[in-house]
Amino acid sequence: MQFIEAFVQKKAPQTAPIVFGVLLDFNISEEQIQKLLSGLRIPQDDPDWIVRLTESFEKRTHLYPLRTWLENIVNDGNTDSKVHASLAKVYVDSNSSNAKYFLETNQYYDSLIIGKFCES
Repeated sequence: MQFIEAFVQKKAPQTAPIVFGVLLDFNISEEQIQKLLSGLRIPQDDPDWIVRLTESFEKRTHLYPLRTWLENIVNDGNTDSKVHASLAKVYVDSNSSNAKYFLETNQYYDSLIIGKFCES
């Protein structure tokens, strides 16, 4: 796992959506996924990276491991609508008690994206 951690966090973070998809396919533990996520930073030169990462978890119906990582990013002041939409998906998917409050008070997520997500 150390090689994967170094690769995803330092060498080639743009590959994270693919790498996490493979790890989820191999049923890597949620704890290991969260450990890898904790050191991951959103590449500034790839505006759709967070969308691809979220989709790799979403396709496998396993969004919850993203929760703490996304909450930390939002709490650090990130206002990117794609980050906030990803967190909204996590809350909605997990039937979190935070979902309603988040959707009513958060001004940054894209309601069209979340509406389509809720319909599916």
